[in-house]
Amino acid sequence: MHQILTLLSENRPNGHFVAYAGSDLMERLGSDCGQNGIASQVLEFRNKVAQRLLEEANITCERTSIIASGGPGYRLQEWITIESGTSVSMHDSNALAETEVAEREEQAASDKLLASDLNERQGWALSQLKQGIQLQIRHLIDRFGCSSTTAKRDLSAMKGEGLLRFVGSARAGYYTLPQ
Repeated sequence: MHQILTLLSENRPNGHFVAYAGSDLMERLGSDCGQNGIASQVLEFRNKVAQRLLEEANITCERTSIIASGGPGYRLQEWITIESGTSVSMHDSNALAETEVAEREEQAASDKLLASDLNERQGWALSQLKQGIQLQIRHLIDRFGCSSTTAKRDLSAMKGEGLLRFVGSARAGYYTLPQ
């Protein structure tokens, strides 16, 4: 994946990132993994980035928020900025006020206790709801590739525990945090 990212981070003369079809990436990497091998590497990267952004920065991103595909091929989104060098932290925790640090630790402990009772899909759903997203079953299906039955079962269990509520009609409704 590192080699793929290195290729995708190249700029065209107009300043935009290059785009490569899976077969072009295979050829440039000298790989014989097939286009499905490239696609699986990109998918794994997308999933890891989305999970890490959610866990470490509480940022939700779609699968194509970092690497777009289709049309001209795989390419980095235009909003991406490439920086080379050593790791730089997102923020200096020493700069946070003591009360803010304490609040974050308390919230993290609370979330950890709650998360231990939830499966991965339910934990993700709860994090989305906390961000004010009007969650629908399709969001779980898109994110995890699970069946609608599994998504409904997860959300129904959470509803039964009072962690969320359903608003609207069966067709166009959504889940939200209880009031």
